Amino acid sequence: MKRLMTHLLILAITITSIVLEPTLKSQAQQSNDNLRTVPSNSGIQHYDPVTDQYYEFKNVHRLFNPNLSEHFYTISENEAKNLIKAGWNYEGTTWTSPSVKIDGCEDVYRLRNPNNGRHFFTIKEGEMNKLVGQGWILEKIAFYSYDGIEITRLYNPYNGDHLLTYNLQEIEDLRKIGWIKEIMHMHGSPEV
Repeated sequence: MKRLMTHLLILAITITSIVLEPTLKSQAQQSNDNLRTVPSNSGIQHYDPVTDQYYEFKNVHRLFNPNLSEHFYTISENEAKNLIKAGWNYEGTTWTSPSVKIDGCEDVYRLRNPNNGRHFFTIKEGEMNKLVGQGWILEKIAFYSYDGIEITRLYNPYNGDHLLTYNLQEIEDLRKIGWIKEIMHMHGSPEV
């Protein structure tokens, strides 16, 4: 009986590995495909007629963590790739931001809640200071708000997620299902 159980266990392990191997390869391939989809930030130049200069701009990458139901934004290609490796979904580039602060820019602060790991993005210094006073950690200036299209911040009251977007259809679709539009006065240059 013991011998039969051992053979059945070996058979079950073998069948499981045969069945799961294509799935695991497929998931690994999908992860590698996601890493290839992060567009390079090199060479994005915008001309500012006021200063008569060209400035380097970087893509703002949007990612989503399905475990936390959280959206995240970064101009760092490496950070985006590392988050994809950690299981985040890459949703594409959203807009562009100057790579350095130039005249007319506003800081976009990135804060993290140490209790649940969620991130929050704001250009409002008062809002940032209030959250820091409540225990949030100011991680860094994530990117800059600069002339161009208006970025809207939406809040999901059901799970606490915030979404930044300029896509009017996305804004309208999310508002229909209960997301709340928040006024931020953030701007970005259209994606390249």
